[in-house]
Amino acid sequence: MLSEGGDMTRNCKRLLLAGVLLCLCNRVCATPQKDALWEQQANAQKTWQVGLAKLLVTKAPQFKGLIELQLDLQLTFIDMRSMKYHYLLENDRGRITRDSGWSAWANFEWSSEDDAKLEAEEPGYVKLRIRKRTLSEKNQGHPSWPELRKVFAEVRAEQQYQALHKQLMGALEEIGLSLKKDAADNKQR
Repeated sequence: MLSEGGDMTRNCKRLLLAGVLLCLCNRVCATPQKDALWEQQANAQKTWQVGLAKLLVTKAPQFKGLIELQLDLQLTFIDMRSMKYHYLLENDRGRITRDSGWSAWANFEWSSEDDAKLEAEEPGYVKLRIRKRTLSEKNQGHPSWPELRKVFAEVRAEQQYQALHKQLMGALEEIGLSLKKDAADNKQR
């Protein structure tokens, strides 16, 4: 009888150890979690930026270099924000507010300590920060900005711009509605 109890204790310990190892493996080996709404938002923002750049180049091809520089910078910002979001999703999910609307969700708090932790964990983030710095230095004070701002002001009144903007706002509104629906569903549980 004693050996039977000993076998059960040994089996329980083995199962417990296997469970702990499985949890650790899932945490260490798992691919980063994805959030379909965040991906939808990032894609909508990228589509907007690319569409706007194409429109501006069509209207003012003489500023193509600056427009492409600005596009690269904006896409870098979007990619950096996505990396920050996914970092929080994996490491501090409670800081992502999904039940207070789109703005609170998309504009989560981020600190210099967060930056340091993400840089330590993710070499791709370090590359994006370097890219952002390089692009920002080229972009800031570019001599063509005053003329390009005038072109942008003119383009804002055009139908193509309005259609692009409406597409972006529609996508963000849809995401906001999905967040509200998810929040309502979670309250009912």
